[in-house]
Amino acid sequence: MQTFQTYFLSALRAALNNQTVSWESVSPADWRALFQLAQQHKVGPMIYEAVYHCPAAKRVPELMRAWKRQTMQQVLVQTQKTTEFLRLYAALREHGITPCVVKGILCRQLYPNPDERVSADEDLFVAPEQFAACHAFLLKYGMKPTAERTDLQTQFEVSYQKTNSPLYLELHQQLFSPDSDLCTACGNLCGWRAAAQYAAHGSSVLLALPCAQAFYAQRIWHSASL
Repeated sequence: MQTFQTYFLSALRAALNNQTVSWESVSPADWRALFQLAQQHKVGPMIYEAVYHCPAAKRVPELMRAWKRQTMQQVLVQTQKTTEFLRLYAALREHGITPCVVKGILCRQLYPNPDERVSADEDLFVAPEQFAACHAFLLKYGMKPTAERTDLQTQFEVSYQKTNSPLYLELHQQLFSPDSDLCTACGNLCGWRAAAQYAAHGSSVLLALPCAQAFYAQRIWHSASL
C-alpha cells in the first residue's frame, strides 16, 4: 500500500467517526494523490473536513483553498440532488406508484454528514406491473431517458436525467440483468414486494426489507471484488 492510500484510510476513518486527523507532515505529491483518490471514491468533502485543520494542511494553502471550493460546490449540488429526488419521490407516491428506494440516499444516511457523501445517481426499484406507469409519470414530470431508445418490454432498468437538473435517476424493475450470473444467484430479487417506511432527510420513503437490502449490497460488493 502506498503512503497516500494509508493517509486516505486514516482520513476516511476519522470522517466516519466525525473526527479530524492531526498529521504534521505530508508531501505535496501525497496531498495531490490523496485529493484525486478522494474524488475518485466520491468522498472528497468528507476527507476535506477531516484533514483541513491539521498542521500539514497549512503547508499547502493553495491546494486546500481549491479543495474547499470544490467541497462547497459538491455539497451544494448533492443537497440539490437530494431535494429534487425527494420531491420527485413524493410526487410518485401521490400518483399511486410505490417504488422502493435502493442504495443512494439510504446509504448516505449512514454517514455523519450525509450530503458530504457524493452520490452519482439515485435508484428506484418498482414492481414490474408498475414499471410502465412509473416511466410514463417520469416523462410527464420532465425526466428524459438517457438512451435514444427505450423498450419497456425488454429493459430491466432505464436511466433518466432532467434538463437543468443535477438529478440522475435509475428505475429498475429487476436489479440485475436477466442474463447475468448475479440474477441466477440472487433469484432475480423480484420478490421485494414487502417494504418498510424509512425516514430520510425528513421525508418518508419505502425501502425493501433490511435483509434484502443487505443481500443486494453484499452481492454488489462481491461482484466488484471479483
